[in-house]
Amino acid sequence: MTGYRSRFVLLLSIMVGISLITVSMMTLILYRFEFYQQEARLQETVQSQARLYEAVARYDARHAEVMHSDDLKYDPFEATLKQIRDAHASYEQSGQTLEFTLARQVGDSIIFLIKQRHGETDLPESISITSDLAEPQRLALQGQSGIVVGLDYGGELVLAAYEFVKVLDLGVVAKIDIAEIRTPFIRAVYTGGIVTLLLILVGAIIFFKITNPVIQRLEDYTKNLLAEISERKRVEEVLRDRETHLSLIYSTVGDVLYMINVEQNNCFRYISVNPPFLAVTGLTEDQIIGKRIEELIPESSINMTKENYLKAINEGRPIRWEETTQYPSGQKTGIVRVAPVFNEEGRCTHLIGSVHDITQRKIVEEALRSSEELNRSITESATEGIISIDSDGYILLWNQAAQNMFGYPATDMLGQDLSNIIPALYKNSHQRALQRLEQGGESKLLGKIIEISAMRKDGSEFPIELSLSSWKDYEKKTYFTGIIRDISERKQAESEIINALSKAEKANAVKDQFIANISHEIRTPLTSIIGFTALLKKSLGAKVKAEEQVFFNYINQSSNRLLRTVDSILNISQLEAGAIKLTPGRLKLANFTRLICEELRQSAEEKGLQLQFSSSVEDDTVYVDEFSVSQSLHNLIHNAVKYTHTGRISVQLERVQKRLVLAITDSGIGISDEYRQHMFLPFSQESEGFTKNYQGIGLGLAITKKYLDLNQVDLEVVSEKGQGTTFTLIFPENRGTEG
Repeated sequence: MTGYRSRFVLLLSIMVGISLITVSMMTLILYRFEFYQQEARLQETVQSQARLYEAVARYDARHAEVMHSDDLKYDPFEATLKQIRDAHASYEQSGQTLEFTLARQVGDSIIFLIKQRHGETDLPESISITSDLAEPQRLALQGQSGIVVGLDYGGELVLAAYEFVKVLDLGVVAKIDIAEIRTPFIRAVYTGGIVTLLLILVGAIIFFKITNPVIQRLEDYTKNLLAEISERKRVEEVLRDRETHLSLIYSTVGDVLYMINVEQNNCFRYISVNPPFLAVTGLTEDQIIGKRIEELIPESSINMTKENYLKAINEGRPIRWEETTQYPSGQKTGIVRVAPVFNEEGRCTHLIGSVHDITQRKIVEEALRSSEELNRSITESATEGIISIDSDGYILLWNQAAQNMFGYPATDMLGQDLSNIIPALYKNSHQRALQRLEQGGESKLLGKIIEISAMRKDGSEFPIELSLSSWKDYEKKTYFTGIIRDISERKQAESEIINALSKAEKANAVKDQFIANISHEIRTPLTSIIGFTALLKKSLGAKVKAEEQVFFNYINQSSNRLLRTVDSILNISQLEAGAIKLTPGRLKLANFTRLICEELRQSAEEKGLQLQFSSSVEDDTVYVDEFSVSQSLHNLIHNAVKYTHTGRISVQLERVQKRLVLAITDSGIGISDEYRQHMFLPFSQESEGFTKNYQGIGLGLAITKKYLDLNQVDLEVVSEKGQGTTFTLIFPENRGTEG
């Protein structure tokens, strides 16, 4: 009877335990179901909210373009935000902790714009984007979407769905406290457990009173029977548990698993495969079970497979090898393991095999190898020196160009510090920079190109151009790479250019002084010649004969020609030296051009030419230097008269859009295409040498072009040899002031 009571108490305890476990498992299942339901509801809600916000934002943006284009105070973003707030204000939350938040990122902070929670209206304070709090909102503002269990802005553990609102660059989160989800189920466990205990207790008491007499009579009878079957039961339970565990492992493991029946004549036949096997091969169980391995394994792999199977059987141990096979689902590479199973007679009856898929790892390894080879090829073929160091200053990379530049082979420099190539002047600053980097500081040189000195193996210093960058490995360790270029030749060339420029400036100054002196020395006697010739002619009066009058005219013309030549040389010298200073002011271009035409009209009429001026604008002004523009117009109109023998010269002024355009057209000899390419160069003429047809030294057009460029006047030339020429001056838009 005592044994029965003990077993009864044990049975009661087992029933209580099983009942409590059942209640707990059911509650857990319901909890997980509710949890998944909450996840789905939150994710569906937040996605629909995000799409709705985007639709409202797009509508408000279009509305702003159409209805509020002149209203500068209308902000589509604020309008959208107001509509969202209004909508949420009228929405009644169903849960105590269910909450919607809408936020944006401003700088490094998360700013909350809307919060809807039962009984609460205050917005949370801003949260740093790097904080551990507000994890769902931070993920949303990073452009992600999904669901997470994490800390909210108040540090509470929540289930939250998050979504990024693209149009507004906002993050929307719907969340509920984990505690609210768990509480009903915890209460249910407590309640169910208590009720279950009471029911079992009552049932046990009733059962004990009813069955006690019968049990007492059967106890002796069953004692032997129980002893007899207890061992069998224990074995069956062990086998069943082991089978269950193996079945679970077989069906849930990620690797390919299979069992093969070993038959006579080295025949191997599939008798069981797990789901990953089906996924890899792309076949069904009906297409595999009962088939020989030759029917499924490709011909290229079958011999190696059978050899390894036989090796495992003969050696009585597991065999491992790597194999690449073409399956219907694609080419796969895996680590294959096969173990033999022997019966009591020592005969191998089965083979248990597994395949661990390493296809992706092989692809990654191959990609890494290719990448390393590419980087090594680029580094070694680069013409600039490339040196990489760690944060302690020790060299990790030293390419061929660095070896050529400094004279040290890579074997001597790898693992060493940079002291060998740093001149003594820079060693202290280099050490300070490394110390600052070790303490977490940043180098001021990163991302910049600087010029410093370096030292070769022979001790000679030379200038280099250094570009420094930093990078981190997977362990977050910092490294630095410098791109180094030897600029010795460039520095030498720059020095030579500076010296040559200095000499040229000195020579130019001597030239300007020489031209000024020559101009003075020629102008003074020329002025005397012109003056005394006029005085002599006047004193002779009527005594001058007609043939003598020609002499006086020749002297006057030659002197004026020589004086103009000196003026042109002096002007071009001053223009090239940049010594001309403009005095811009308002100029009525029509009247100004008309006066120049009147001045040159007599010269045109002496050649039988018509010089006509016309203008569609009279009072319009341009802001230019009067002297330089006068010289330019005088040169161009004078040249038109000079190189035209029959016909006429037309000078026309008009306004085209906002700019005044002056066109000087003649019917003269024209300009060849060849000469037009260099017609504005000093001392260039189409007709040159002692046999040239026209007087002059080729400075007029050069001076004219430089004067017009100084006044920002565009000059265009259209000409055809023998058909005349048109010079078009396009003046800048009306700008500037008198003073």
